[in-house]
Amino acid sequence: YAYQINRTPYNIQYNLNIQREIVEGTVLTVGYVGSHGVNLISGVEQNPVPFSVDANGVYHFARTAVGSFRINPAIGGFTLGSSGTNSHYHSLQAALNRRLTHNIQAQVSYTYSKCLSTGDASLGSLSSNSPVLYSNPHNWQADYGVCGYNVTQAFRFNAAYTLPFRGNRFVEGWQITGIVAASTGLPFNVSDGVDQSNQITGVPRPDYAPN
Repeated sequence: YAYQINRTPYNIQYNLNIQREIVEGTVLTVGYVGSHGVNLISGVEQNPVPFSVDANGVYHFARTAVGSFRINPAIGGFTLGSSGTNSHYHSLQAALNRRLTHNIQAQVSYTYSKCLSTGDASLGSLSSNSPVLYSNPHNWQADYGVCGYNVTQAFRFNAAYTLPFRGNRFVEGWQITGIVAASTGLPFNVSDGVDQSNQITGVPRPDYAPN
């Protein structure tokens, strides 16, 4: 991590839930769950190359070999974890719970959510779709987008049926259970293979959308 970090990362969580028993033994829960990450740690190039910004606000980086024409020309590029990343998570969560009645117990839940951040590079080793570094060390906001670990929709269903056998210990107490889990996939980055910011270890992404 960068030696100059002087802000402690923290996360704020908040939620509001409403529950109602719709029939005897069956409870419906609907709620909003959110969080806000502040001053999180992400990887940043500490010795970037010079840049200029044109009239359209587009960054242009000097093309240079490793270790030359950088802020400190005596050394090459290197990265450290720096604080300053922010994230926002919002979700609608719903669940239907049926307690054990007539030998059947079941639960179904659904989450619709979205996570946005300026970077989650600390998870780069866990999720190959996450950038390793900020694409532009001079403009972190350029990386604002969907979190690399964002799962928009998630569905879960589980149930247990107690077999109605009676008579002795061998046949009593048996259950049939099942779990169904489904979710949407993770987001991914498009890479153009040309490191315009000249970070060497960066993940270049195109910044032009036709029309």
